[in-house]
Amino acid sequence: MRYDKNALFGSKVTYRVAPTYVLAATGTKLKASVGSGFKAPTLSELYQDFPPFFFANPNLKPETSTGYDVGVEQAVAGEAARAGVTYFYNRMRNLIVDNADFTSYANIGRAHSDGVESFATCEPIKRSGSVWTTHTPRPRMMFSIRNCFAGPGTRPA
Repeated sequence: MRYDKNALFGSKVTYRVAPTYVLAATGTKLKASVGSGFKAPTLSELYQDFPPFFFANPNLKPETSTGYDVGVEQAVAGEAARAGVTYFYNRMRNLIVDNADFTSYANIGRAHSDGVESFATCEPIKRSGSVWTTHTPRPRMMFSIRNCFAGPGTRPA
């Protein structure tokens, strides 16, 4: 839980809960999270102009969001490799984006993003006791599929 107090936009409490469960027989990790967010416009977004091309917007509202994700991770080949996949969904209100003609900032009333992230890691050489003779970095590959919908008459963020 987090409490934010902003002189311009008031107070907001946000939260995050992220349980995990490991299946002992297979080492499969089941994970999920749910939470909320709050982001006040930056001073630059509110007040910093770059005439004649770009102008701040002192009427911006703070962004708020709620979201969740659900995923699974599995170790393979002992612990030498690990892979996982996670589905996520986020609902945002008053998302701050560039306006339609790219001359200022604007709020989008409602938007959402969702998608799937996956990863794979590999550590072919393991540490044995207190002897470590070869350093092998853990390569990590991430793949994401993301959608963003901002509603009628707006462009995706």
